[in-house]
Amino acid sequence: MKRLDQVRHALAEHGAAEATGLTAQEASRLLQLDRSTVSRYLNHLVKVKEVEKLPGRPVRFRMVKSALTSLEEWVYSPQNHPGKTIGNSAEINEALAALLYPPKGLPLLLEGETGTGKTHLVEQVVQLARKQEKFSPSQPFVTFNCSEYAQNPELLMGQLFGIRKGAFTGAASDRTGLVERADGGILFLDEIHRLPPAGQETLFHLIDQGVYRRLGETELERTASIRLIGATTEKPDEVLLPTLLRRFAVKLTLPPLKQRKQHEREKLVDAFFIEEARQMALDIRLDSRCRQAFVQYPCPGNIGQLKGDVQHACAQAFLRHLHQPSPAVSIRREDLPASVASVWKSHADSPSPIAPLRSDKGEKTVYSELLRKERELSARGWSRDERIRELKLMANRYLKQGPLPGSQHCRLENHDLQKVLSHLPQPLLQGQREALESLIHSLAVEGEQANRPFPETESLQEKYQQSAQAVAKAITAKNIPLPKDAWKEIAHLLSAFSESDSAPSDGVPVLIVTHGESTASSIAQVANALLGDERIYAVDMPLHQPASVAHQRVSDRIQALHGGKGVLLLVDIGSLTTMGEDISREHGISVHTLSNVTLSMVIHAARKARTPGWDAKKLAHSVRERFPEPISSLVPAHPRLVVGVLCPQGEGALTTLHDWVKQNLTGKYKEIEIWTSEWNPDQSESYREILYQWQQSGNLLAVVGTHSPPETCSDIPFFSAWELLQAEGIQRWNEQINRNRG
Repeated sequence: MKRLDQVRHALAEHGAAEATGLTAQEASRLLQLDRSTVSRYLNHLVKVKEVEKLPGRPVRFRMVKSALTSLEEWVYSPQNHPGKTIGNSAEINEALAALLYPPKGLPLLLEGETGTGKTHLVEQVVQLARKQEKFSPSQPFVTFNCSEYAQNPELLMGQLFGIRKGAFTGAASDRTGLVERADGGILFLDEIHRLPPAGQETLFHLIDQGVYRRLGETELERTASIRLIGATTEKPDEVLLPTLLRRFAVKLTLPPLKQRKQHEREKLVDAFFIEEARQMALDIRLDSRCRQAFVQYPCPGNIGQLKGDVQHACAQAFLRHLHQPSPAVSIRREDLPASVASVWKSHADSPSPIAPLRSDKGEKTVYSELLRKERELSARGWSRDERIRELKLMANRYLKQGPLPGSQHCRLENHDLQKVLSHLPQPLLQGQREALESLIHSLAVEGEQANRPFPETESLQEKYQQSAQAVAKAITAKNIPLPKDAWKEIAHLLSAFSESDSAPSDGVPVLIVTHGESTASSIAQVANALLGDERIYAVDMPLHQPASVAHQRVSDRIQALHGGKGVLLLVDIGSLTTMGEDISREHGISVHTLSNVTLSMVIHAARKARTPGWDAKKLAHSVRERFPEPISSLVPAHPRLVVGVLCPQGEGALTTLHDWVKQNLTGKYKEIEIWTSEWNPDQSESYREILYQWQQSGNLLAVVGTHSPPETCSDIPFFSAWELLQAEGIQRWNEQINRNRG
């Protein structure tokens, strides 16, 4: 628990019962924290109107009534939530009534946007029918998404109704269809509008007369008795034959999440967290601010996105739990996806335990796999930091590849993606559908808030540019935001894959080096998967890692990779280019560096590197021609001279210190700018991240602050406010500034 929360809960537990509240000294003794630290947090709580000061000496602090009320705990338990239903009870009852209507149910059609919970509603209704013993566990429940075969109507018909031997080339034997498997039970057809007219007609005869034929049969009629449920994201009267549409006696429209009432959304959030607790086989402690954020944040991906965001938060919290064991997994603000955290309330409530539903014996979940991996890495002697990094990669892969959307409304349904790719000429699509799907999903994950350069496209053929723009337009038409100019990366990918390949050779090693815990590894992993080999290598540079350690790691990797043709180094920012030059001088290896790396650039470089006749210098020149350096990075110009002022969050000293530095220290240096920021003392990474961002935008001369920096940030000169009040401090300051002004 963070210190601010500790102070808040101390007041709630010990000061609220007494009208007199607590003094700073009493709270300090109670929490075993420094008195000045406690006073700082108490004054912050007063400022945000969660705490009131009582008149008198010494000053006493007391929680205000509204904040105290919000601190009451609420508890979930399996007994209170047995198989909690999701959705409007009227919808569930109406669907259940259609399913159980004698003698063999009424055909049911569900309509609603992607992610509104159509599939989940069907599963709940079937589960409820079985629980009420109205539907036997021995009766089949078969589900099928028609969009999976939408591009091949014959195969779709065969999958649904079965195939007669010899019906088409490759049909070497009779094959049973889903209708036959569902005989006597329930058949759920998602995206039913994907059925071709002939398939809809056959389905109509099945519902109307109970007969059908396999694909390729002309005389033999087969019989089946099924309860049919269909679902569609389109308007039924526009995509279904009138004859079939009339046979659906019950039609339900599921509203998007934004149209549901608050209590319905609360039920959804509660049920999803209970399910994750069951998967973990651990309690989950949930701050009520967090719960309220999930209830209120904009969620354009509907129920699918909501569940994915809950899974995202739980996976992040579970990773922390593996390395900081506690009786329960606690969800914190930093675990939330950005879209959820954006509506975080300023007041805080106490965590509430969600009791877990135990998972079945031997059931594999993402949490059990993370736990298994943690034990495996620990047994192999991996350091704590290395284990955390590897587990984060594993969790991120799960979140991106899982069946539900991840932290943003970032995943396209299969049928939507097929619609998008239909904007491409078929020759461009041959052999690269998987690569395009992966790129599109990754761009959607970035979202429209992404702020990074994209490669220019002047050198590309017009057909690649036009096709990429059409794809991007089709994606945004699905209400899935993409970064500005994302189409350019799609165009480069199309171009890279469309070029003819020469015979592969050992080639030039391509090494990616970027800042962050796993950025380089993730790019290399995707590119290697798309190219079908392991010729792209990566070195990640965590922000907390000293520059000397990063330099040595990159140097070791380059020496290991060098095979006589040099090494192409792809980096995220221009400042890393000097690292390649230094290593080249140190070891006599031809290292050529390109900045502003993108997935398209990596794929283009790797494909060129595999063909004969290339060395690192030629390859770098070719890649740079295709991906020109942004103008801003070509001009070193005169970097901005910067002094940073950093204070802990909640101190209120930032403005005062900024003004003092400007008046007493930098006033005579008109070219020096003062940049300010707050940081979280409980998270040293936040300090390093601020310094990193400043260093990328200017020449950071020194940092002034009220608290000493973390040890990992010792490479930047630091001056404490107290030191600068002394003559020796001023002298050291002047020497530092004059030495580095250039």
